[in-house]
Amino acid sequence: MNEPTAAAVTFGLATKSEQERKVVVFDLGGGTFDVSILTIGEGIFEVKSTSGDTHLGGRDFDLQVADYFREQIMKKHGKDITTKEPAFHRLSIASEQAKLILSSAQSSDVAVKALLHDVDFETSITRAKFVCLLVVKMKCLVLLSFTIV
Repeated sequence: MNEPTAAAVTFGLATKSEQERKVVVFDLGGGTFDVSILTIGEGIFEVKSTSGDTHLGGRDFDLQVADYFREQIMKKHGKDITTKEPAFHRLSIASEQAKLILSSAQSSDVAVKALLHDVDFETSITRAKFVCLLVVKMKCLVLLSFTIV
């Protein structure tokens, strides 16, 4: 049983109802996106459909933001940090932290000291910019959801 189906079953057990209901559960995890559709009625749970994308999740959002920052570094300093694995890893960690802050704030400051030997990276990102960076990923989530309805 996948996580969205388990969540729907838990929901059905916690909310008693005589009427049959359709339940749609979305699970956007760190690396996957899953959707389940169930009907719940009279103690019977029937999975109508389940689908997902094992390569779409929160980590993809982190990397999208890190790539945006990488482009800023390339424009400003003329250095491509993707060839420097430890530097890009540190940048992706800073990107994840910014994402977490943006879940409850309108902007996030990002600073990575000595990202490259002679480059300190400092910038900020707004929630609006974060959303713009993720529009394509969000469209994938919506399209995937509609394919199973």
